[in-house]
Amino acid sequence: MPQTLRERQPIHAGYPLMCTLDGIDLSQGILRRRAGRGWSYRGPQGRILDPDVRARINALAIPPAYSDVWINPDPDADLQAMGRDALGRKQYIYHPHWQARQADRKFAQLTEFAAALPTLRSQVLADRRSPVMSRRWVLALMVTILDRAHIRVGSESYRKLNGTRGLTTLTGRHLRIEGAKMTFAFPGKSGQARKIVLRDAPLAQALSHLHGGPRTPLFRYREGRYVNRLTAQDLNAYLQSIVGEQMSAKTFRTWGGTVLCAAAARKVARSGRVLDAVEAVATHLGNTPSVARESYIHPRVLEHLERDANIDLRTSRPVFGRRTLSVTEQDVKVLID
Repeated sequence: MPQTLRERQPIHAGYPLMCTLDGIDLSQGILRRRAGRGWSYRGPQGRILDPDVRARINALAIPPAYSDVWINPDPDADLQAMGRDALGRKQYIYHPHWQARQADRKFAQLTEFAAALPTLRSQVLADRRSPVMSRRWVLALMVTILDRAHIRVGSESYRKLNGTRGLTTLTGRHLRIEGAKMTFAFPGKSGQARKIVLRDAPLAQALSHLHGGPRTPLFRYREGRYVNRLTAQDLNAYLQSIVGEQMSAKTFRTWGGTVLCAAAARKVARSGRVLDAVEAVATHLGNTPSVARESYIHPRVLEHLERDANIDLRTSRPVFGRRTLSVTEQDVKVLID
């Protein structure tokens, strides 16, 4: 979602709240309003009647439930339309070419991400030896969970707006610890009930220090007399301080989906194994198979599997510790490099 959105007062009586976005004056766009059983479209010069323009707008498939709809008059612009859904959240419709470029950029970053993981994991292990409840100690625990569970990071704005949770907005009620077993249960994106189970005795013991009351933020640190909660911005800043800006918390989901797809494909028969692997990724990440395939699995891994090839690219299999890449991760890194 664009980060430079700045709202201002309405510019048209009876029309939605307008804004400027990345230097674009949205007052020059096309506005949609209900007209009988259909829609009326109005630009700066008046009502839009041109059938070609209306056909382009219809092809954008803007959901009827969206309100405050703004449409870019430029058919080649990256941002094609924006509006608010039924919950009042801003939603954006982009040009397919922009979406393709973003997907290419995201998957291209996975090579750098894989190269940086050993350094990150080594530092995380070191930071987990920091004083209990210190800032770096808590951040290291959060990255450990990200690296294992590939959970969404979450934000306060989404929690307040629709009640969904992510790693940074979990509280005591969302975690149950039973010995080495940790169960995270919380409302995820689109209201989906998420349940994530991890088994790791040292991690469970560490989280027991953070596990407070039902409403107490899970990830908080102590600084002098004060206790502060950690945000997604804090988590990303920690990651980038170790390995640079190629790393973000979101990338863990893409890397995790890609590696899990490769691992799952090894466990099933060749016939239908791509579908089974994609479904395993969707279940793990809490997405539909179509979203998992398009957004969280590197295309080269899918192409490799669809050619009925094994993801087993190395002849030697050294034993690696938790500070470096696993066998499957190394195979995936070779494949996407």
